[in-house]
Amino acid sequence: MNNVWLGTPYIKERTAEEANYFKSNNFNITGFAGLNKIYGLDISNTGDDEIIKMIENEKSSVMAADAIYLSCTALPTHSVINKVMKKFNMMVISENSAILWEISRIFNINFEIPGISKF
Repeated sequence: MNNVWLGTPYIKERTAEEANYFKSNNFNITGFAGLNKIYGLDISNTGDDEIIKMIENEKSSVMAADAIYLSCTALPTHSVINKVMKKFNMMVISENSAILWEISRIFNINFEIPGISKF
């Protein structure tokens, strides 16, 4: 998996910084978008519909990706990951699910991780 679409809750400049970070680590970023949020409380109150709309608005660059990555541990992604995975038929990884994935690997624990377990 090398082609990734990046979604963040952040402002344009911060989202571009994240995209550049992934590019510098040999990922091909097919596109990216942010929700123009600055404050943690605003980020943590983001609804599923807002995340889905952000992704839908970038559909052509999303569909060029192998996976969608949703950045920010404060972004509430648990309830939206499987919806996005089904809608776009691709792996969806959030920062929080990536942490769970790594913990399950380190401790050899097998449990379903939203957006990842089906792939």
